[in-house]
Amino acid sequence: VHRSARLESLADALADVLRTPPENPLAPEWVVVGSRPLERWLTARLAERLGVCAHVRFLSPSTLTEEVVEYALAVPRDAARAWGAE
Repeated sequence: VHRSARLESLADALADVLRTPPENPLAPEWVVVGSRPLERWLTARLAERLGVCAHVRFLSPSTLTEEVVEYALAVPRDAARAWGAE
């Protein structure tokens, strides 16, 4: 977990994490963001730091919750949505 009052510092820390190759090169990296504008800014910042921002899946907190519930409880997506934020 990384904490900072400056968004740039957090983006740089994420770039350092993403610089390390994943164990499974076919699995995307998941990054939770609070909004689409933040996703676009972060994509640009990561591309600046890494040369390219590819194979990163940006999710909202509610989408992450749905994905985890769907997988962990083996329920269909509609049932998992009940766990999401309104």
